[in-house]
Amino acid sequence: MNELYLDNSASVASTVERIMKSLRLVITQLRRLLEVSRSDIERRQSLTEKQA
Repeated sequence: MNELYLDNSASVASTVERIMKSLRLVITQLRRLLEVSRSDIERRQSLTEKQA
């Protein structure tokens, strides 16, 4: 019984590690996209101000 519990714990830990790794990658991608979006907004605002 104890061995089965340890196997399940290891499996759960491994699954959580994979999920955390995936989440970190997604967060990194979202941060990059946010930065690109902010830069684009700033560039557009600058162009609008120059045209005004």
